[in-house]
Amino acid sequence: MFEVFERIIKSGVVAQIDAQDETQVVAFLETMSRAGLNCVKIAFRTEKAEELLRMARQRFPDLVIGAGTILSISRGEAAMRAGAQFYTSPGFEFDIVDWCFEHSLPVLPGVATPSEIMHVMKTGLRLAQFFPVEALGGAPVLNSMAAPFPEMRYIAAGGINEKNLEQYLRLPCVAACTGTWISAPGLADKPDWGEVERRARQAVETVKKVRG
Repeated sequence: MFEVFERIIKSGVVAQIDAQDETQVVAFLETMSRAGLNCVKIAFRTEKAEELLRMARQRFPDLVIGAGTILSISRGEAAMRAGAQFYTSPGFEFDIVDWCFEHSLPVLPGVATPSEIMHVMKTGLRLAQFFPVEALGGAPVLNSMAAPFPEMRYIAAGGINEKNLEQYLRLPCVAACTGTWISAPGLADKPDWGEVERRARQAVETVKKVRG
């Protein structure tokens, strides 16, 4: 439905960072570029998120940069002004999805139940974010819940890490995984960007191992 979805699926992992300040976001995106992980999203949880995403889009045109935690149309509007290339939400809200469709914006609503999956399917989308996957029972639950909806695929999010990434990527229903664990050392009081890069490179290698 959207070309950017193909790029997300090809990447296999979407690295995420909470928008804190320009220095931190630039360091994160430079690290992702070096590691070869070219699909990221900035969580819209602070007032600075819009300006940071706008800066990111201008300085890193080769990366696919989306907006996460879109909980309202107003947040979606801020992300659109900043140039977000895709939008994710932890849950499903008809108004947000309808607004995104009206503006031809690639949206990945969150699902956690069969009913929510059916709501997403009514919109015509066949790709959604399954959140919070680990808290809901992990890969076995996602695999069993996906069985009645073979045409759907998911971005697995919530609790993914370097130990279980491969398990999720091997599920036929998983298109990609959200990598919040990748940026964690960069959010510390003393950011460790070397460790962030190691995690990103390992994620890229895991995708290659699973998908060739």
